[in-house]
Amino acid sequence: MKRSAFLIVPILAAVFMCALAVVPGCRGTPQAKIDQAEAKGVSDPDAANEIWAEVDHEMTDQAPWVDLYNPKQIDFLSKRVGNYQWNPQWYILIDQLWVK
Repeated sequence: MKRSAFLIVPILAAVFMCALAVVPGCRGTPQAKIDQAEAKGVSDPDAANEIWAEVDHEMTDQAPWVDLYNPKQIDFLSKRVGNYQWNPQWYILIDQLWVK
């Protein structure tokens, strides 16, 4: 079963709405398409998916931001440390470690 972008991509509407002035230099075109995609989302999900794809491409082409920081985590452990666990959100789980 194909998922609807109406359900998956509403974050685009929250982040890139021209009315919120989040995107510098917003020309209004993406907002009109966001409104159109939201309106068609329930009645014609396939058409809404195509419109969401157009919005995605337009916003990507405008590149409202570029990531300048890519966090990296390196953990050094002693041979005496056991039960090392890493979590993508919390990184090293210190409360799970034990030391001989």
